[in-house]
Amino acid sequence: MKALIAAAFGLMLLGPSRPAYSQLTEQDSKFLDSCSENITRKIYSPTKAENCLIGLDENDHALLDRAKSYKEVELSRLMAYMNALKDLGDFYKDAEDEYVIKQGLLVRLEATPCVLCRLELGPQPDKLYKWIDIYAQKKLPDTKKAAMDWDGLTPPAPEQLAARGQSRDAWAGLTISERQSELEAWATEKFDEMLPPGAKGLDTDKYFPTLKAIWPYLTEAQRTRMNEVLNGMKETMAAAKKAAEAGGKKSGALEKKYEALTQKVQGLNASPGGAAGFLNGAFDNSRAGTDTPGPASAKTPAGGSYTLTDAQAAKLSPRVQQALLGPKGELADTAIGKEAIAFTNAPGGELKFSVARLDSDNTRGVFYPSKSEVKVNLTYLETAMRKTGVTADQLMDEKNTDALKKVSRYVAPTFVHEYDGHQKQTAWADSKNIPDHYYIGQETEAFSKGSLFVLQKAQAEQKKGNPYYSTQIAESDVDKAKLLKAEGTAGVGRSVMYYKVPSREGVAAKTFAEYEDLKKELTLRQLAASKNPEEEARIDAARGYGKTTAELNKKYNAIYPWYKESMKKSAEEAKYFQKAIKDLDGEEKSDFVMPGMGG
Repeated sequence: MKALIAAAFGLMLLGPSRPAYSQLTEQDSKFLDSCSENITRKIYSPTKAENCLIGLDENDHALLDRAKSYKEVELSRLMAYMNALKDLGDFYKDAEDEYVIKQGLLVRLEATPCVLCRLELGPQPDKLYKWIDIYAQKKLPDTKKAAMDWDGLTPPAPEQLAARGQSRDAWAGLTISERQSELEAWATEKFDEMLPPGAKGLDTDKYFPTLKAIWPYLTEAQRTRMNEVLNGMKETMAAAKKAAEAGGKKSGALEKKYEALTQKVQGLNASPGGAAGFLNGAFDNSRAGTDTPGPASAKTPAGGSYTLTDAQAAKLSPRVQQALLGPKGELADTAIGKEAIAFTNAPGGELKFSVARLDSDNTRGVFYPSKSEVKVNLTYLETAMRKTGVTADQLMDEKNTDALKKVSRYVAPTFVHEYDGHQKQTAWADSKNIPDHYYIGQETEAFSKGSLFVLQKAQAEQKKGNPYYSTQIAESDVDKAKLLKAEGTAGVGRSVMYYKVPSREGVAAKTFAEYEDLKKELTLRQLAASKNPEEEARIDAARGYGKTTAELNKKYNAIYPWYKESMKKSAEEAKYFQKAIKDLDGEEKSDFVMPGMGG
C-alpha cells in the first residue's frame, strides 16, 4: 500500500513526461542571451521584450519549446518579465488620462504576484517613474497625478498630511492604495470638522480650499450631503435676494455671493469621481457584458408600467430564451446566431438562462463561469421595455408575441456577448484542459461577437423589408457594430473600458511568475510523500480548495499550454472576424452602410 501511494504521488507531481534534452544552437543562445540582458542590465525595454516574445513564439513556439527543455525555470522567469514589460509598454501606448493610468497601475503594481515588483518597478509608483521617463515620457505628468504624487497634491493637502505624520520621503514609500487610504482618512477628518452632524451651512471662505482638496477622496454619501448643504445655502441666498428686491433694497452684494457660491459648487462637481464611480460599478467579480447605463425612463403609460417584479422576471425568462434561440427567434437568421444555437447542443453549451436583477444597474448582462449561468439584467430588460414602448402587462401577456419580440430583439446583442462570447470561451478552455483565465481579449471577442450579430441581423432584416433595425436596438450596440465594420476587432478593443481587467500578456506574466514557486512546492511535497506517503496524503486532504497537490500539479502543467493555446486562439479569432466582415459584402474593405444606420 505504501509503495502504491508513493508511486501515485510521484506520477502526480512529475506530470507528463518531458521531451528529450535538447541542446540549443549558438544562434538560439545568442538570441536568449540578448533577451536576458534586457533584464539583467535593467534596460527593461518593452520593444525588446516584444521582439523576444515574437522570436520565441514563431514557427509554432519552436524556440520556446527548445529553451524550455533546456532551462525551464530560467525560461519561465524570463517569460514572466518579458510579458510584464510588453504589457506595460502596450498599456502606456493607449492610456489617455490619469483615471485610466491609475486603474492600470493598480492592476500591474498591486497584483499577486507582482512581476514588475520583482524588477524593482513597484509596488510604489515612484519606482516606475524612471522607466516612464525613458519609454513613455509624455505620460509621466499624468502618471504622477494618478499616483497622487506628493508634489502634485492640491494645497493644503501636503501641509495637513504632514500634521498627520506624513512626509515626502514617507509618502514615496507608499503604494497607490495606501496613498488613497491616507487621503480618504484625511478627507473624512476634515469633512467632519467643517460639516459636523446637523450643520446647515458651511463657512466657504474658511473651508473651501480644503474642501476642494478633499473632494476627490470623499465618499458618495459625503459628497451628496455637502451638495445638499451648499444647495440649501444657495436657496437661502436666492430667497434673501428676492426679498431684498421686493423691499426695494439693493441686492448686488447678495447676487455676487450667490454667483460665487454657484461657481464653487459647479467646480466641485466637475472634479474627478463621477466617471470612476460609474466604471467601478460595472464590475461584479464575474464577466460583465456591456456597461453603459440605460436611457432615461420614459413616461409611464396609462394603464401600465415599465417595471417587473422578480417573480415576473423569473416567469418571463424561458419565454425570452425561446424568443432568442427558437426556430423563428432573433438569432435564427444570422450565421453567428446559428453558431450559438448549435452551441446549445455542444459540450459546455448547456444554457442556464434567466432575467434577474444584478448587483449593478449599469451591467447589461453577465456570465458566471463557476455556475455556467447567463443572466440578462432585469434593469436592462426594463430599459428595453421603455425604449420599445412595451409595458409590463403587454410583456407578461403570453399571447402578445409582438411585445416579446421587441424586447428580445433589444437584448439579443447582449445575450450573444454573454453566451456565444463568454460561455463559449469557458467551454473552449475546458476542451483544452487549461484554465479559463479572464483577460481583456475575452471582452474584445465577446463585444465583437455581439457587434457581428448586429451587422448580420441588419442585413437579414433588410432582406425582409425592415430598414429600421438600428432603431430597434440600443444605440451603443449600433455604434460598436459600426466600429467593428470600420476598424475590426482592434477598434472594438480600444473601446472596451474595462481598465481593471488584465491583458493576455499580464495574465501570462503572472502565471509564468508562479511556475518556479509551484515547481519548488511540488518538489517538496514529492519528497514528503516519498518519506511518509500516508502522512502526506492526510495533510493534502486538509489543504483546502485550490491547494491540494493534484490542483497545484494541474495548474503547474497548464502554464505553458495556456500560453500557447490562448495565443493560437487570438490568431484564429482575428481570422474569423476578418472573414465574417468580408462575407457581409464580399469585399475586404467596402463602403458598406448598415441598413437603417445612415453613413
